[in-house]
Amino acid sequence: MTEMPHETPPKRRMLQAAGLATAGVAIDQLSKSAAVGALATGPAHVGPLHLRLVANRGILMGIVEVPVWLITLVTALVVGFAAKALWRETTARSTAAYALLTAGAVGNLADRFLQRPDFPPNAVVDWLSFGGSTFNVADVLLVAAVLMLLAGASDRPEHTAPTATSGRASTDHVAHR
Repeated sequence: MTEMPHETPPKRRMLQAAGLATAGVAIDQLSKSAAVGALATGPAHVGPLHLRLVANRGILMGIVEVPVWLITLVTALVVGFAAKALWRETTARSTAAYALLTAGAVGNLADRFLQRPDFPPNAVVDWLSFGGSTFNVADVLLVAAVLMLLAGASDRPEHTAPTATSGRASTDHVAHR
């Protein structure tokens, strides 16, 4: 007899995700504070990374400027979506992915409301530059979450439409006389 895999109860998944999301936001905010302090005098290079401060008032690498109230609404929707998905998801990967998604969204939203000396209001602190893009830890968490969710989607069995023989016993394996 095969034993069914142990499923983590929804409340426990929510607590695990909340802990991971809290850690993600803390790491993001600590790294941004350190970057604002360390890079205030100018950029630095660490291997292939170029570290420089960018005040991002928009989304999508600053391409589109969006009002803070709309960013707050979208973040609330993302957190709500993640919580609803966590309530029914069962894999460790999806739990981690929704936690990272929440951490990234909340980490960037927090910047909109934090007032940092010598840094523009309502701007996200971007400080990691690589390949022509400047981003932060929250952005890395968001991208990691999306990749994890996409990888998890490929693990799920495909839903197929019922066939013409659905509901009838198949006789393909029965020898006919």
